[in-house]
Amino acid sequence: MGVKVICPFCGVGCRLEYRDGRLWPDPADPVSQGRPCVKGLRALESVRYDRKSPMVRDGYKKEWEPVDLEYALDYAADNLRDPYFVGSGETSNEDNYLLQKLAREVFETNDVDTTARLCHAVTVRVFKESLGIGASPGRVSDLDEVEALLMVGTNPAVTYPAVMSRILQRKIKVFYLHYLPTETAKLSHASLIVKPGTEAFVLLGLSHLLFGDFPDYSPGRVASIAGISKKKLEKFAEEMRKYERWGVMHGMGVTQSLNGDSAVSSLLH
Repeated sequence: MGVKVICPFCGVGCRLEYRDGRLWPDPADPVSQGRPCVKGLRALESVRYDRKSPMVRDGYKKEWEPVDLEYALDYAADNLRDPYFVGSGETSNEDNYLLQKLAREVFETNDVDTTARLCHAVTVRVFKESLGIGASPGRVSDLDEVEALLMVGTNPAVTYPAVMSRILQRKIKVFYLHYLPTETAKLSHASLIVKPGTEAFVLLGLSHLLFGDFPDYSPGRVASIAGISKKKLEKFAEEMRKYERWGVMHGMGVTQSLNGDSAVSSLLH
């Protein structure tokens, strides 16, 4: 029997099992369903191979040199100046508490952040204003209930491989909207590659085509703003009409943009 651990990489939080000196899938994990990505399964390789001791280099163009732990700790203490602390989404509440304690008590700085704010401050704000809660009501298990997904500004094929694997296994139709032709776009059923910062306009235009809302956002006007053809926009909406059970996903491709609030709000509504 191995030890249950959480993968240290992306925000999916797949549960793995450590035994016999390596990491294995956990068949009982409700998130990955026993199919985590290769990044998590190979997380220990940097420890097992070629890194038997701490490594230090003086400058980015210098070579890494092995040193003992005492030297490494002294080097870090001597060279850390005005650090900026960022907690991880895979860090426990207790460890995040210790991190901010280290920042405030030892380094005497208030420069402490978290990926919850760094990545999704826009999401939290829009959800709070629209739903009354500053958190997403969606769960990974909701993928079992949908037949189509509208993805905006996210690339789960790279950033959340276990989730993308689940989407592909269930043959969910992916409708992709972003300004980059990413790996997820290549796997999508339909995609719109638009000008950066125009996602909110496109979402309002799709709402107009699908539901008759927002008369000011006609297909011709939206297509011109987004840098796509009117025909392509209308075809995208036509394909969307074929499905009833929908889910939406968005990421930092919109939350980190100038019109992030508008895009997330448009997607939510």
